[in-house]
Amino acid sequence: MLRSLLSLSTCLVLTLGLSACNMSADDNADTSTSAIDVPSHATSRDDIEKIVHAYIVENPDVIVEALRELDRRDQEAQAERAKIAYSSMLDDERDFTLGPDDAPVTIVEFFDYQCGYCKRSVDWLMNKVDEHEGQVRVVFKEYPVLRDPSDFAAKAAIASIEQGKYLEFHQTLMKKSNLTEEIILATADEVGMDVDQLKETMASEETEKHLADNLAIGREGGIDGTPGFFINGEQIVGFNQPLLESVLKEQLEG
Repeated sequence: MLRSLLSLSTCLVLTLGLSACNMSADDNADTSTSAIDVPSHATSRDDIEKIVHAYIVENPDVIVEALRELDRRDQEAQAERAKIAYSSMLDDERDFTLGPDDAPVTIVEFFDYQCGYCKRSVDWLMNKVDEHEGQVRVVFKEYPVLRDPSDFAAKAAIASIEQGKYLEFHQTLMKKSNLTEEIILATADEVGMDVDQLKETMASEETEKHLADNLAIGREGGIDGTPGFFINGEQIVGFNQPLLESVLKEQLEG
């Protein structure tokens, strides 16, 4: 909103200011309701600011109208960025995926291992893969946005792919609460991973790059929090189960 207001103010200053510069002293602009002494034409920045101020005071609806237009343009621009980002989300062979590559529906999930709603979404997501066997593909995107040790957990998950333990580790870790680095490593041991190898992979440049790329593509796609979903390119914010069900059904039937 602040960014929109600043943009709006700039536009008004430029538009009204330039218009004011073309006013002659003989123009009959009605400024009688203004609380300040409004010049009939602008010769300085101060004059422009007074003219803009008077115009806004006398025409407050223009602020609402302009903000709505700015918001509409922002939404269109973000939708276009998300569309471009979505195609990249599907092409990263480093990500763990579940379901056939040629499934008619792809669900991309951005999640944080400390996010309560992400934990709630796990069973729903797994059930949908089972319920619509062969028709749904899931792409898992680690997206640590919360406090430590979210970043540590994300790296552990990425590193677990190498040992073929991702899904088991993911589901088990999502059931844990009050995560610490010790609990995360203990969970890796619990599911049968070589913890020393895991830590080595976690510290690698490849893991760092993979996670950094996840964060970058998520931001580009408009993911502000977790969980964030894309179903065949349609974005759903949060674990809104009725909406997720509706969009999934629509895509499966389409």
